[in-house]
Amino acid sequence: MTAMVEKERTFRVEATGATVLPAFPAVGPSDPFDPRPVTTHEGADGLGEVRPAAPTPGCLWLFGWGLIRWPVEVAEAGNYELSLNCTVTERGFSLRMQVAGDSIVAELDPSEPGPYVREGVNFGRRSLGTMSLPAGRSEIELHAAPRVWNSAMLVRSLVLTRVSDKPHLESERQRALTGRGPVDWMKDARYGVMFHWAEASQPRTGRHKPYEEAVTNLDVNALSDALEEMGAGYLIFTFQHASPVCPAPIREWEQVHPGRTTKRDLISDLVAALDRKKIPLVLYFASHIFAKRGLVPKEEFVDIHTTLLSAVGGRYGSMVKGLWLDGFYQCDDTYPGLPYEDLYRACKSGNPDRAVALNSWIYAPVTDWQDYWAGESGLPVAPPADGIVYGLPFQNLFCVEPIWIHDTPQAAIPDPQLTANEVVAAIEAAKGKGSITANLAIYQDGSISPKSLEVMRNVRTRVRG
Repeated sequence: MTAMVEKERTFRVEATGATVLPAFPAVGPSDPFDPRPVTTHEGADGLGEVRPAAPTPGCLWLFGWGLIRWPVEVAEAGNYELSLNCTVTERGFSLRMQVAGDSIVAELDPSEPGPYVREGVNFGRRSLGTMSLPAGRSEIELHAAPRVWNSAMLVRSLVLTRVSDKPHLESERQRALTGRGPVDWMKDARYGVMFHWAEASQPRTGRHKPYEEAVTNLDVNALSDALEEMGAGYLIFTFQHASPVCPAPIREWEQVHPGRTTKRDLISDLVAALDRKKIPLVLYFASHIFAKRGLVPKEEFVDIHTTLLSAVGGRYGSMVKGLWLDGFYQCDDTYPGLPYEDLYRACKSGNPDRAVALNSWIYAPVTDWQDYWAGESGLPVAPPADGIVYGLPFQNLFCVEPIWIHDTPQAAIPDPQLTANEVVAAIEAAKGKGSITANLAIYQDGSISPKSLEVMRNVRTRVRG
């Protein structure tokens, strides 16, 4: 029986640098004891029990024994280091990488190298070893051979790095590390609060206001008073979220997204209110939304991103102490080889000390050109002993309620999923190692749930005194 491939694709392995070969979801499982061909997407040909990983897009689950095959076109023969972006569920998960008669055997440990301990989420780039790849067309095969039948591997991508280029790549990595901005202020703050206040935010009852009206009416003084009650050491606030709005009259934004700016400069007013409480501001951006990921070519995506963040940074300068940029595992998938140093420099416009994080969700970071770990986890994650996650200073963002944003019409914000004891435990675990950020849902008028406010009041009493 011949394996079927829905879309023929050969991955080109460049002669220099690192090449990322993504894993794409297979369609339907097959019996691992009697491997049958399965239909696959985009050239990753899965055999064995291979399933698409719906909650983790762009990944393949391998349950028990299985195979992933990548067809490649190698520009220049040579020795390449193979690394796998993956996670496994059992210690001692064995695999074999094979190409043109050469092979590597490796065993993987689920506890390395990421911060997560829950099954199937502790992603990291695991080095497997070095192989000789011939020039021209060949196939790289991953053969999974776990010790326990119900063990599983979740594969995101295979990375091929030409061995002769590793010194240069390490030099570039060190340059990114030494160029990082200060983030001790976040560690000293111990904890902050995040609000997903956006165009989609809903009132408790009554009419959902158009964004311009909601921005005009938002009481920033009441917001800063609530943050003071909670003892917030900083605020992460959504500049925009699921739509490309801009809560300020910024000309460059209006040119890219006509009709999506506002008359009021909400950010300036918010900073003024926060300054009176000595609460620094970090702005959240959904980069995959405002920079039109997937809708424009790579060069235009980069231009939009650098132009708009430079405009925002230049406008607010030192008033904005940090950025938290969402969607970068999606952006990196769509546009391989993004100029991350250029994007990083744009984020520093107006404030060279501005702390920058690029969110890769549960995956390993897409670049070293950032200052702290974005740390999105939903629930608290324990920090490593040295406070470093994937090479980045620890910051963990989780939800006090079981939602990030209150976008359900005519409904109350759900009750907290975390108690004050649990939030305090997360803060104490991170003491001296980094900070935690508690996301609280917020109504369109800027008010929050009384139950969640009470949780955070108790947190302040116990942490701040």
